[in-house]
Amino acid sequence: MFGDTISAIATATGAAGVGIIRISGPEAVSILEKATKRQAGEPRKLCLRKIYSAAGDAIDSALVVTMPGPRSFTGEDVVEIQGHGGAAILQALLKRTLELGARLAMPGEFTRRALANDQLDLLEAELLLEKIASQSDRGLRLLEAQQRGVKNEIGRMRKSIDQFLAEMEAHIDFPEEGLPKEDVLSWQTNMSDARSALSSLAEAFERNRRTHDGIVVVLRGPVNAGKSSLFNALVDRPRALVSDEAGTTRDFIEEKVIWDGVPVTLIDTAGIRTDASDIESQGIAMGEEQAAASDLQIFLFTDLSEPLREGPKVMCVASKADTWTPPDGMLATSSVTGDGVESLRKKVVQRALGSDMVETPSVVTLRQFECLTRAMTALNKGEQLLGSTGELELISIELREAQSALADLVGDEVSDEVLDELFSKFCIGK
Repeated sequence: MFGDTISAIATATGAAGVGIIRISGPEAVSILEKATKRQAGEPRKLCLRKIYSAAGDAIDSALVVTMPGPRSFTGEDVVEIQGHGGAAILQALLKRTLELGARLAMPGEFTRRALANDQLDLLEAELLLEKIASQSDRGLRLLEAQQRGVKNEIGRMRKSIDQFLAEMEAHIDFPEEGLPKEDVLSWQTNMSDARSALSSLAEAFERNRRTHDGIVVVLRGPVNAGKSSLFNALVDRPRALVSDEAGTTRDFIEEKVIWDGVPVTLIDTAGIRTDASDIESQGIAMGEEQAAASDLQIFLFTDLSEPLREGPKVMCVASKADTWTPPDGMLATSSVTGDGVESLRKKVVQRALGSDMVETPSVVTLRQFECLTRAMTALNKGEQLLGSTGELELISIELREAQSALADLVGDEVSDEVLDELFSKFCIGK
């Protein structure tokens, strides 16, 4: 499928101690030997080499390693040049590999070659992308738990559907033998069980997605409720302006943090009051929009003159607790003393996610979830048809659609368009 040799910078941009150039393809080792003016060393052992420019000048001293295919990430001959991590050095090293016959890799092309050469399957490729994008240790652990066993579960469902589809099609081919009632009951049970099993995978995805992608939390409350001070305390730096003057915050301010292993986008909003100026009113409206789209609102109180606004997505919190005595049961915080700040972080995660972090097999991407949804919809239609018309030809069409959706999920029937979309999300060196 791939006959040429590709090269790219495989490490993140920016100055670093080490930067890596990755080369894959039939000319990978030859390019290394030309660049170093020496034969490649023993496979899978690091060797120190100088890399030379076309003019014969030394670009860098680097550790190099060859990994002959098929025992490599891509399944092809792979070379890695581990040079110093400066941007100019890496660009010079990359340029030299391109001068010697390599082509600049497309985004995700190394992983796409690994997929084409059966070094990994589509589910593993998607898991790799999700790992790279993960923002926390908790998200990484959850991804591993979700993917563990999902292929076996999908394989079991496909085998089960194959079995009762074959039985159904046998009755279609020999209608004169009649349709035993016990077969109908068995098919209904099998379709219901398969749909329930797929539904469990889908529900786990929906629960766990917020742990991976993160949650949005909005601070709300009246003017001078201490929102900006608490915002600064929660993000551990003076991010928002603080003043005794009412209405200081007129726009919303956001900051990304990690609390208890979960990515959190915390948003400070304009204080609420009825006699706000025109510009303040616009800020209050913007805050209401942010709150409506959030996973959780923290509504701050500095006294009990206003009614509590507790709700499914609203958490009432006492602010400036060093200046008054909050009622029992209300979480008390003070940005001056720091009391309650860490407790608030933990309660926010617990409240927003509940027991959402479920370490059970599940799909990990929206594409996989959509395939599950297609399969469940088809099984549901088949089950309904079996209980009403009993038209086996129509039911078998739905069962084949379910099988097709599951085949798409694991990559057996995936289109080039889907692969193009997936690998375009990878970085060039991956």
